[in-house]
Amino acid sequence: MSRRVRTGRRLAAIALTGCALVCTGAIASPAGAQALTQEVAVRLGGEVATNPYLDESDSGVTVAGTAEVRPRLSFDNSVTRFDLEAFAQGRAYADKYDFEDNYGVAASVSQRMSDRLSLSLNGSVDSTVAQGGQGWWSGIGGGVEGPTFPQVPGDVTVLGRRGRTTSIAGSARADYSIDAYNQISVNGGYRTMSLTQPGASEYSVANVGAQYNRVISERTSVGLVAGYRLFDYKDSALADARSLSLLGSISLVLAEAWTLEASAGVERTRNEQTLLSPAFTHTGFTASASLCRRDSRESICLDYSRQSEPTSFAGIRTSDLLGLAYSRQLTPYDSFTLGANYSHSGGLGTGPGNIPPTTLAGVRGGLDHRFSQRLSGYVEASLDRLRRRDISIDPRARLGVGIRYLFGRIG
Repeated sequence: MSRRVRTGRRLAAIALTGCALVCTGAIASPAGAQALTQEVAVRLGGEVATNPYLDESDSGVTVAGTAEVRPRLSFDNSVTRFDLEAFAQGRAYADKYDFEDNYGVAASVSQRMSDRLSLSLNGSVDSTVAQGGQGWWSGIGGGVEGPTFPQVPGDVTVLGRRGRTTSIAGSARADYSIDAYNQISVNGGYRTMSLTQPGASEYSVANVGAQYNRVISERTSVGLVAGYRLFDYKDSALADARSLSLLGSISLVLAEAWTLEASAGVERTRNEQTLLSPAFTHTGFTASASLCRRDSRESICLDYSRQSEPTSFAGIRTSDLLGLAYSRQLTPYDSFTLGANYSHSGGLGTGPGNIPPTTLAGVRGGLDHRFSQRLSGYVEASLDRLRRRDISIDPRARLGVGIRYLFGRIG
């Protein structure tokens, strides 16, 4: 057993310990004002699609019927918040493709232990055949109103290859306020990826980090962020690696409900030697930023991140992710959602497949009309394009319509 695997399991044990502390605090917390949501969202629909799996040789149009079930349990009082959400999705195509089934569950719990200390824990398991952009599940906190869309996948080298991807992830975080002007936080996490795509390599990522924030004014705070990650591949042809990052951060409250959170710094990644490649160290720029505006009827967020990430077919690579999410309540019964994403994976490649830089760009939108508190209808459309210089892949386009019904107690 490698040192990285042992370290990852140690982090998982730390996360479980954090869960026990948080859950114990939740049980012991006073009742207070509580909000409980227990509901099941069911969606039935149909869609027309081209190249749904981003295959190199796929062409033509197909139709499919879809069914989705998503139960959700949410509890919140002034001290404890708990969210549990799961999904099961099936898609049956009229021709050319096999039945597609996707599943997942995620849980999140946070506990305010005192006026200064807060703990939180997150965990998820999902298993999907869908290729980045097909899934509908937005995860904890996404809500159930209107069509929901996924984030850009971290591993674009998997796209275009048929198979099932299973991910297990967990993380824990503690936030402590030293005084009114100084705060610190520590976090840890562990994630494994198992894939059935031919030639894909399974991998795991373990991470720990710490952050210090200093409040400068009511609108501004600055800080330092440090992180350490371990990448462990099951395939010995792909290099295990470790990275250390140090960033400066700033948080600003701008005019008219706009907020900006950004960090930038350096990341040093050390790739170990394999039978096919020598050991080497790479130092590069790393950053993240989020610009958002939210009010009672409208929200918009623009997010960016850059860091080294593992891939199943090309080893550790530098990944740039850019995403835009916009939603607006048009009337008391109608809402609109728009999303766009861009992902680029290239450089730092250490895999035996010599896969060139890969880019995924997409745009999606949807309209939702509420007929009653429980019944609504939706129309959604999307377009995605995968680009690599060594292959030519037709775009994926989708147009879907359907209805959604909510069972249970709506919070």
